[in-house]
Amino acid sequence: MIERLIRTALAQRLIVLLSVLGLIVSGVAAIRHLPIDAFPDVTPVQVQVITRAPSLAPSEIERLVTFPLEIELTNLPGKTELRSVSRFGLSVITVVFEDRMDIYFARQLVLERLLQAGSRLPENAEPLLGPVSTGLSEVFMYLVEGSTQTLMELRTLQDWVIRPMLRAVPGLADVDTLGGLAKQYEVLVDPNRLTSFGLTLRQVQAAVAGNNQNAGGGYIERGGDKLVVHGVGLARSATDLEQIVVTAHKGTPIYLRDVAQVRQGSAIRLGGVTRDGKGEVLEGIAVMLRGGYSREVVSAVKDKVELINRVLPAGVKIVPFYDRIELVARALATVEGALLEGVAVVIIVLYLFLRNLRGALVVALTLPLAVLATFLIMQQVGLSANLMSLGGLAISLGMIVDAAIVQVENVERHLSEQTKGRALSVTDRVPVVLHAVLEVRKPSLFRRADHCIDLCPTPGSPRNGRQDVHSVGPDGGDCPPEFLGSFYDGGPCAGGDADEASSRDRGWAPVGTCPEAVSPAVGGGDPKNPSGGACGGLLARGRGGHGPAHRPGIRARHGRRDGRGEYDAAPEHQSDRIAENFRGR
Repeated sequence: MIERLIRTALAQRLIVLLSVLGLIVSGVAAIRHLPIDAFPDVTPVQVQVITRAPSLAPSEIERLVTFPLEIELTNLPGKTELRSVSRFGLSVITVVFEDRMDIYFARQLVLERLLQAGSRLPENAEPLLGPVSTGLSEVFMYLVEGSTQTLMELRTLQDWVIRPMLRAVPGLADVDTLGGLAKQYEVLVDPNRLTSFGLTLRQVQAAVAGNNQNAGGGYIERGGDKLVVHGVGLARSATDLEQIVVTAHKGTPIYLRDVAQVRQGSAIRLGGVTRDGKGEVLEGIAVMLRGGYSREVVSAVKDKVELINRVLPAGVKIVPFYDRIELVARALATVEGALLEGVAVVIIVLYLFLRNLRGALVVALTLPLAVLATFLIMQQVGLSANLMSLGGLAISLGMIVDAAIVQVENVERHLSEQTKGRALSVTDRVPVVLHAVLEVRKPSLFRRADHCIDLCPTPGSPRNGRQDVHSVGPDGGDCPPEFLGSFYDGGPCAGGDADEASSRDRGWAPVGTCPEAVSPAVGGGDPKNPSGGACGGLLARGRGGHGPAHRPGIRARHGRRDGRGEYDAAPEHQSDRIAENFRGR
């Protein structure tokens, strides 16, 4: 099949050139639409449940909020991990799912359980889902600066003007605010006045809540028209709050200003933001949706910021200080420099060794074609171009040109032998080139297969911190883990007459799956040939036993025994002993 493909490529050279041209066009198109980021996002599929209960201590948050929610979220389908944090007035639960789980389906599952647990939570404790974002979703950061505005005024502009407009950008999950003073109105009740009027604090709270809202009154028909009746009671300033009637005493209204002081203040602060040690500032962070393309999202955010700066009051502006595009550009510049330097070095070295500029250019041509083909495949499978993937591509330049170097050098050698001072026509060159390529096709393919095998994961690698033990018998079959041979006495699998009980009497116990990396026992059957044992079993020595624990390769660990009466052993020179074991066989 390979020989037929090579013959067809040499015979149909025009089709090959058109295919290469199509690859170039497709690769360039793939680069334009390929998601480019600085780093790969390896955040697992997770959903955060955030619950605020401002009046509860951490112990009460854990007992009344976090624990009931964890009970409901315990047996979710596809869940792999559940962790939580309980702080003063705040509960955060993180549910991690399998990678194959769709993030929106996972959020739907969590939301269904939250509805079931809502009746068991304290009053005013409403659980909410966190944004659909990851640890690498903070793609744009900015400061809101004003020449004459206070931090409270800047925070008000951020909450009511800037943030709503930025959240309309496609691809953004949320816009976070750090620093500033959140504006609020404070009612400071005077206990002495409250006592003199015979009122309670609950009555004042109910009066403020009941009189700070609008109400509809239906409509009135007049002359064929309908006039809507609308009661306006929403407070718009501190003066409106002071005029709220708390109660009436013998027909005389008692206003809120008679029992309390109303003033404008700020919410309790949990932190702040400073810049260059010169004072506090207001910061905003644009958070990208999970799976979004940072380059496109940041570009859209920048366009929106220019629009917002035109509608802000005089002296107020948004000043960006971080965007992901700059980081992406620097990462790509690093990789591009490595690729160009690699191509240049390959061309120079090949020319110096081959003394043939045409051959060097042919080999160097494989580099951009391989890169374009890689980008095309990455687009099809949904991978992003980042510092890790492009860095791996830059490192593999030597592997990419390896086969091309071998084939071009062999072709040049055969052509030089055939020409001997005379020029060959294209018709005469094709059989020579075909013979030269077929001559080295097997070593080239073997080298490519070797590279692929090197990049494949090892089947026997530990998973989840445990090492699976596999024992081989003398006939190539499996040794049962419950019957494993020792150094001096052949076990049942090795053909000896020693049984498991006798092995345990001497202090040895079979080991199945060990919690740490262990090595196969390298002896068995013949005490004079410990490296040529028939069964590569696992044995560990317990307390008070006698046996070859001093031999190299196996070290007994005393006092490490699990509930099944099994001991674990650790290797001193694991790789050497395994190699010796296979050589003995």
